[in-house]
Order: sequence, then C-alpha cells, then structure tokens
Amino acid sequence: MARRFDVIVVGGGPAGGTAAYELARRGVQVLVLEKERLPRYKVCAGGVTLKTVQLLDFDLSPAFEDEIKCGVCSYKGGSPVRIDFGEAVGWTVMRYKLDYLILQEAVRAGAEVLDGCKVSGVEFLEDRVVVKAALRDYTCSMLVGADGANGSVARFANLQRPCSSAIAVEAEVQVSGEALENQRGCVHFDFGCTPRGYGWVFPKREVLSVGVGTFWGKATNLKASLLAWLDILGLPSNSHMVRMRGHPVPLGGEARVLHGRRVLLAGDAAGLAEPMTGEGIFYAVRSAQIAADTIQRALVHHGADLSSYSERVNAEITSDLKYAKRLADLLYRFPGLCYHVFVRSPAVQWGVAHALCGRSSFKGLYRELLKSAPRVILSGLR
Repeated sequence: MARRFDVIVVGGGPAGGTAAYELARRGVQVLVLEKERLPRYKVCAGGVTLKTVQLLDFDLSPAFEDEIKCGVCSYKGGSPVRIDFGEAVGWTVMRYKLDYLILQEAVRAGAEVLDGCKVSGVEFLEDRVVVKAALRDYTCSMLVGADGANGSVARFANLQRPCSSAIAVEAEVQVSGEALENQRGCVHFDFGCTPRGYGWVFPKREVLSVGVGTFWGKATNLKASLLAWLDILGLPSNSHMVRMRGHPVPLGGEARVLHGRRVLLAGDAAGLAEPMTGEGIFYAVRSAQIAADTIQRALVHHGADLSSYSERVNAEITSDLKYAKRLADLLYRFPGLCYHVFVRSPAVQWGVAHALCGRSSFKGLYRELLKSAPRVILSGLR
C-alpha cells in the first residue's frame, strides 16, 4: 500500500528543505524525496546574502565558511576597485552543509526525509498525486518540484517552458595558508574574463571556490576560460583542484506559469536565479516560503487550485528580476564600457550591494541608474 502524505517535496536543496520546514512546522505531513545520499556535494559558488539569512527563523551560521565584508571588482584582471562594506553583507558556504542544515531543521519540525530515492514517475489523479520512487509508490495531496534546473517534476507535470540559462564552471582550489588568508572576508568578481559573463573567487574555510559563468546561453569553452582566470589570479592549475564541475543556472525575469493541479515548482526548478549575478539561494528560499503559504491554504480549504502561487511569485520575485535582467543585458553586452563607466562608480557599487542585501530592489537600482547615468558617465570618463 502506498504511503500517504499531505505534501511530497522532490529535491533536498534550499527550496525543498525550506518548503518542508515551513509546512512541517505548521503541522502538515511532509515527505522529502532526495535522489542523492545525504549530505551530498552540490556545485555552487556558495554565497549566502544577508537578506537570505534574514528570511529564515533558524540559525544558518553552522554552515558558514567565511564572513564577507568587502568586495573587489576588476576587468580582465586589471583596474581593480575595492569596496569595504563595514559590516557583513553575506557569507560563503559549502552547499552540502547548508542544504543538510536546512533539511535537519525540517526534520526537527516534523518532516520525513528519504535520501537515495530518485523519482521515476508522477501520476496526477483527481483527488491525489502518486509519486513513484525507489520501487515504491507514495501519495500526497500536493506536490512540490524543488529538484533543480533539470528536475523531473516539471516534465511530469508538463510545466517545462523555455528558460534562459547561464552556464557556470567552478573549481575548489587548494592554496597556501597565506593565499587563503589574503582572500579572507572578501569576494572577487572579474568582468571580461569570459564572454558575456564574469569570473569569481569566494573564500571558504580550507579552499578557494573559483569559477566563471557566461550569460550567453551557451557554453563557450568555459574550462579554458576558467584556466585562464586561474592564471590571471596566479593560482595553481588542475593538479591542485579538488573538483571542477559545470552546471546550468536557470535565470528569472520573465513571468511563467509555475503551477498545475496539485503541483508547483520552486527555486531553480522554477527558473528563478537572479539574471545579473546568477544568485539563486535567496529566491529558492523565498519561493519555497510562498509555496508553503499557498499549499497550506489549499489544504485548509480542501482545494487543488494553486494558481495564486504563480501570481505571487511573478508579482514578488519576477517583477523585480526583470530589472536585474535589463541591467545584465547591458553589462554583458558591453562589459568594458560598463565596467569603466558604471561598475567603478561608488554609487553603482553601493546600489548593487544594497540590492543584494535586501535594502533596495533591482527596480530601484535600475531607475536610480537611469536618473544618475549622465553624472556617472561624466565622472567615469574623466
């Protein structure tokens, strides 16, 4: 006999873990199905912004690797500009630690987690959903697809839609203690080191996470770009890399239908990464919270209509991401010009920092940039 739950969540990342936590603490019977054995490695630059930490009512600090209080921007390795924030604006993390921490909070709240349990099929019936995984059937009233950019739930629910994506390649690089100490507390972004994208360096406790990503929508020999970026940084090459892996980053900024009857998508499965930097953890957590609110109301009223979820996500998240998309289109189309005229402007730097920290929106940043563009251009050309 199939085991019955109120909600089944497919995927144990930030979106799936948060959805399970938010539902379980409200007394909803939740099962999380994760295809990998936990804790599992996850390719990710590994940055958690201040606004993400402020969303959750439990402590994420056990997963923190380094506290970020400053940033450096450069163009093709040159013309570096440093900005000191004077306070923590984010933290670096290893995703396997962060994801597992959130899932543990969900379990403490009452959720059940089954790992090593890959979903092989989903059947939508009038009064329930049947999920087939690891040679067993599980049934639920509502299903959450939080299984990433290439997740199966969207396919089974016929919710797959064309979505622009960034492509990133990242390596964890072992360096000397001195080199690691020199990078402490600071993230580095370089524009122009790869076509229509950027390179980054994120300090972790024992390694540096170094990567490149392109917003072109197709891979352009990113491995070569990463090796060139490492060379610019003066960091060791392949033999000292712990890992080198690539992954797609599904970008938001376009309104989409993210629900069906008794099913919805959250996080990367919903294509909600921020289009200028590719940051996705905040949007994974926030969309999961909206998902939990929507599902709880549907369960209380014994309904199956989740349309308010798409409406809320498009109103609260996508409407702002479309302005980040406009900024990204400009930045990655004309990286040299934008870097020297805009990115080096303290006003723009602080505007982006405030948007990432949640003190302002990308809509506000975009409009402020339009207003101040003549002044910024004049000062940048001096």
